[in-house]
Amino acid sequence: MKRFLIATALTATLSSAAFAATEAEVTQIESYVPGVNAEALSDSEVAEAMAVIAGSESRSAKMGKLSAMLGVEMTNSSVAMPTEAQASEIQRYVSDVDYAMVTQAQLDTAMSYIQSEMSPSDIEARVTSVLTTDATPVGVANTASAAESAMLQRYLPEVKIDALTETQLNSALAVVYGGGSDTEIMGKLEAMVR
Repeated sequence: MKRFLIATALTATLSSAAFAATEAEVTQIESYVPGVNAEALSDSEVAEAMAVIAGSESRSAKMGKLSAMLGVEMTNSSVAMPTEAQASEIQRYVSDVDYAMVTQAQLDTAMSYIQSEMSPSDIEARVTSVLTTDATPVGVANTASAAESAMLQRYLPEVKIDALTETQLNSALAVVYGGGSDTEIMGKLEAMVR
């Protein structure tokens, strides 16, 4: 009887240890939601996550859906909450910003351009690019949108974002959306592209 109970317990333990996500799925899910342990997701959670990732929405929208679905708080990718002063500064360059569709990382990037020594026309072009909600890919090697490219260019000005692989892009954006100081983000990104 003891052997039967031990065998039953061992079988139950071993069968629950099998995870639904392949290594590629784990990498992809964790690149969108850095705080999640994708290896521990159920079959249905992996299927739902992969359906969201395969969707046509912007990366930030996908990240928001995935973090909500998987119960992971992603503070830097959450909806931007600009101060009155920030909104006023942005208004000088872009008149119709839908902050419900803008992430905190996008807002921070736009503000860094506004506070830079660039010409007003360059600032306007960069801020407009960063705050766009158009998810259309700007290149063929990966799915980076204009806003994502502009955010990454802030940290990696020498790197051609449209030359990154999709995996590199997802990893780089996970670093940016994961938060941290500018120095930490820049260090992690530079280590990735070397």
